[in-house]
Amino acid sequence: MPAAYRIIDEPAPAALERTIVNPTWPLLASMFAGSWLAFPWFVLNAFALGGRRRFADLGLALAGWLTSGLILVGILQLLSDMTLTERGLPYALLAPVGVRLVVVYWLFLRQLQTFEIYTHFGGATRSGLFVVIAGGLLRGSVMGALPDFWQAVLS
Repeated sequence: MPAAYRIIDEPAPAALERTIVNPTWPLLASMFAGSWLAFPWFVLNAFALGGRRRFADLGLALAGWLTSGLILVGILQLLSDMTLTERGLPYALLAPVGVRLVVVYWLFLRQLQTFEIYTHFGGATRSGLFVVIAGGLLRGSVMGALPDFWQAVLS
C-alpha cells in the first residue's frame, strides 16, 4: 500500500482539535489581558492546529518573554548605575512592551496561514470571546498577585 500523499503546509489532526480558535482571539487577549494569557494561548493553538511551525511558535513565545525579561534586567542595571534617570524610565519601559507586541503580531501572522488552511479543509473552530473577556477581567488580579518585575515581563 503506497504512502498517503500529504501537503506539507496542511495541518495534521491533533488531539487538541476542539480548542482551535482564530488567531485573532489570542491577539485580542494580548491587548485586553496581556502576554500572560496570549503567549500560552498562541502556543496551545499552534499545537492544536498541528501545523509544521508549532515548535517554532513555542520558541517565539518563550523568546518573547526571555527578551522582555532581559531588557528589564538591563533597564534595572542602567538605573542602578545612574545611567538611566527616573525621568527616562517610562520611555525605557516601552522597549519590553514593543518586543512583546512584535512577538504577538509575528505569532498571529504565522498562525493565520495555518488556520486558513485548516478552515479551508472544513476544520471546526471555537470562539474565544469568553476567554478574552475573562482574561481582561482577571488581568488586575493576576498582575496584582505578582512581583513588579514579573508584572512588567508578563503584562
